[in-house]
Amino acid sequence: MAKRVAEVAALPVQDQNRRLWQELNGLRPVRPLVMISEVPWHEMNVNQELTTTTSDPFCLTWETSLRRTLYAWRHFPVDDVVEAVVYVPKTIRMTGFGLEVEERTISVDRENEIVSHGYRDQLARTADVDKIRTPELTLDLEATARDEARAHEIFDGILQVHMQGSLPDFWLWDEIVRLRGA
Repeated sequence: MAKRVAEVAALPVQDQNRRLWQELNGLRPVRPLVMISEVPWHEMNVNQELTTTTSDPFCLTWETSLRRTLYAWRHFPVDDVVEAVVYVPKTIRMTGFGLEVEERTISVDRENEIVSHGYRDQLARTADVDKIRTPELTLDLEATARDEARAHEIFDGILQVHMQGSLPDFWLWDEIVRLRGA
């Protein structure tokens, strides 16, 4: 699969799409660009193209990603850029914010990652705000080195391995809903 992704990444259309995205991001759009970011993957495995074969958790992540990349390229390539790169996340541990989301979920389809949530209010009283803490982040150097070495073992000579730090995001309104309920 990695070899096939590398072949797709080497196609001239990737350079063309890359240039189109650079133009758009440089506020010089040539044409409207199309991307598909939300895919109901659990509904897409009609011909078993997405069926994974490994049981190793580390490899399963990569197999799933490669299968999805190739599937999207075959069935809805739009203007995405397929790169000959795998991004290996660094292992970063976080202590949390001092409050844990308490929820119950309802699922009508066991294969679907998307479920309904019901949240218990963690900020019911003004004094509950004092439970919020600044999280502490630590980089697990040993686990990061292990993952990087394993990725190189699997992909060297086929795909580039790039280590990727944390991509912090904080969606305040989502967090408020998760801590208070809708």
